[in-house]
Amino acid sequence: MSATGRFKGETEVNPLEPDACSCARSAPGSDEPHPATLAIHAADADLSAQGGAAPLYLDNAFAFESAEALEAVFAGRAPGYVYSRIANPTVARLERTVAALEGGVGAVACASGMAAISAAILALAGTGDEIVAGTSLFGGTHSLLRQTLPRYGITTRFVTSTDPAAYRAAITDRTRALFVETIGNPRLDVPDLAALAAVARDHGVALLVDNTVATPMLLRPGRLGAAVVIHSTSKFIQGYGTAIGGMIVDCGTFDWSDGRYSHLAPLYRRARQQALLVYLRNQICRDFGFTQAPFNAFLTSMGVQSLGARMARHCQTALQVARWLQRQSGVCEVRYPGLPGDPGHDAAQRQ
Repeated sequence: MSATGRFKGETEVNPLEPDACSCARSAPGSDEPHPATLAIHAADADLSAQGGAAPLYLDNAFAFESAEALEAVFAGRAPGYVYSRIANPTVARLERTVAALEGGVGAVACASGMAAISAAILALAGTGDEIVAGTSLFGGTHSLLRQTLPRYGITTRFVTSTDPAAYRAAITDRTRALFVETIGNPRLDVPDLAALAAVARDHGVALLVDNTVATPMLLRPGRLGAAVVIHSTSKFIQGYGTAIGGMIVDCGTFDWSDGRYSHLAPLYRRARQQALLVYLRNQICRDFGFTQAPFNAFLTSMGVQSLGARMARHCQTALQVARWLQRQSGVCEVRYPGLPGDPGHDAAQRQ
């Protein structure tokens, strides 16, 4: 079978299968590579380059011809690598791949999905600031927002994930981010991201979207107006359960010189769309030690290459399981956005 084909005997196309999802396909006549191609080749400067294993750089630090060359890289005046807690060639390769998959301007890899969420919030909010988040969240995220961050002065207003009006009503002058998951955990509800992006845009607030479950093979939140996309790469992106990791992607849709983010304004004048990424890499991840280990990035770079084939099969299998459960007399309710009649079905089809 092809990467997105059907096995013999399968007669119905899963509406959540990547090739049935418009955002996961290149536009007709477009030169944009298919996401399954990007998963393999996006890290290469030349997409025609021969594929091969990603190089693994386990170095803590890197050699320079002179102290002046080292100082120029350390000060950000020249490209290069100084210390792997800040940046590493193996990690950077994975960052380029995931950024390309999401259509973003760049990415910063973190030690885990929770490290990525923590870093993104700490880069935007401080003492006295607020987050507005949907209630349908991964347990670790819920604990971070409800229990941990309030000890450091960052509080969260929780609202129904699928109710844009509730988000709008919860925004105050202290709000620094709206947070939502593309497919809520554990209810599998599907928020209207375009509507949430409009709310965020009206108030000059960044919309942060956790796209772990859908992956960019099914949905690219940046195309619907998200400012930042976050992943736990430990799940579908890595695919084989052998490496923990997280990723923060800047979609390039948000003006970081906005008044709510005055601490980013100086960086915006120098780095423009890269302002948030520079702040994340050179301050938040450097100071808190959120950085992803090179070996984990190496394993994830290997795993992401099969993302297109795996997501297609995951969706086909999930739909078959959901339909089987619907036929069982002992099952009172089945939730799966691929099922017609599911509360999230229409949003999933549209997005």
